[in-house]
Order: sequence, then C-alpha cells, then structure tokens
Amino acid sequence: MHLHANACLIASEVISLLESGHAGGAIARWRTLYEVNIYAAFILKHGAKTADRYIRHMHVKDSEDLPSVDAALKAAGAEGFSSAEREALAKLNSQLRKRYGEDFHGGFGWAKGACGKKGRLAFSDIASDVGLGVHEMFYRAASHLVHPTWKGILDNPGIPPDPSGEPLLAGPSDHGLWLPAELTTRSIYGATASFLSCGPAGGRMKEIDRLANCVRLISDRLREARDGSTAPGS
Repeated sequence: MHLHANACLIASEVISLLESGHAGGAIARWRTLYEVNIYAAFILKHGAKTADRYIRHMHVKDSEDLPSVDAALKAAGAEGFSSAEREALAKLNSQLRKRYGEDFHGGFGWAKGACGKKGRLAFSDIASDVGLGVHEMFYRAASHLVHPTWKGILDNPGIPPDPSGEPLLAGPSDHGLWLPAELTTRSIYGATASFLSCGPAGGRMKEIDRLANCVRLISDRLREARDGSTAPGS
C-alpha cells in the first residue's frame, strides 16, 4: 500500500513535468516509478517474508547513513549521535544479521533468498525475476539524465535530435513528451495491479482488466500524438 501511494505521488510529479514541457525531467522521475513498480511486483510474488525483509532493511540504510549525518550535524555545531544511539543501532543490526544472514546487509539484501541468483544482486536481477525487464533500455537512458553524463546532456529526450545551429535548449519544450507519458502509464498500471492483487485471488480482476484497457487506449492516443495525427494537448 505504501509503495502504491508512492507510485501515485511520483506519477503526479511526472504529469506536472509533462504539462510544463519538461520531457527530460519527466523521464528522470519515471525512473523511480519504474523501480517502485518492480519492487511492488517482487514483493507481491514472494510474499510476507520478503515484505518483512524489505521493511526491516531500513535499519541497514540507517547504519550506512549514520556517518555522513553525524558529520553534518557536528559541522553545523549540533550534537552528533550519542554512544547509546550508536550502540542501539549496532545491536539492532546484529540481531538482523542473526535473523536473516550476512547477505541481508547489502544494497538489495532484502531481496536475497527470494531471488534465485547467487552472489551480489543488481536491480536488473530483481526486474528479471518478475519478468519486467522490458524497459531496461529506457531505465538506463533515464539514468544518464539523473547523473549528468555527457551522453545524458546530448540525448535528453526534450531536445530535438539535431540542434546544430540552434540555441541550446534551456527551458520547456513540447518535444519528446509522449515517451515519458507512455512509460509512466505502464508503470503506474503495474504498481496499481500489484496493489489490487494483494486481496483475495481474483477479487479485483475486473478492475485490473479495466485499467489494462485504459492503458491500451492511452498508448494508442500517445502514439497518434507522436506521429502528428492528434492535435497537441488533446
């Protein structure tokens, strides 16, 4: 439920970026929505134990963040974490190691055990496990926009393909809006379908089918807009 709420919030942010003409920002924000969709599908597939690991993995992240947060507090003239607070977090993580094993303390340690791959997990492994790696190409492209690589600067979907002789784009444009709109439509559908599937088996299939029909309709309209057969903004 929390993942789905987060997915709805991100989709709302993407829509705001699309309405203001920022395709690059929209596809960068979709990147997170894609991850939420994958996580929701993975947890749905593997059940309550994986959900429990996912929630408790927050304490691993707390331990990873503690040094930088402590340094920032002290640099600002505030008190850092006390010895008691450090010991309490260390004790909690020790208990988690005993409960879930050493593999739990890694970037995707919460997914270990459920995902069959041996060794270190990558996000692509989780996506493949639930059969949702089809948008991996777009995910990688979006990563270049999140991190300012030269490729990301040149391949921004909001910039026309041949800007030679034209001023560099530093503001909104209606170019490339259909792609993040299409990707967002499919990802918010996936996250919603996972949420609706948490109830009794088959209890929400009619709702999921109706949503799937909406996705097909939206995709058709977006392709029409891309090909110029639909007026912009319709």
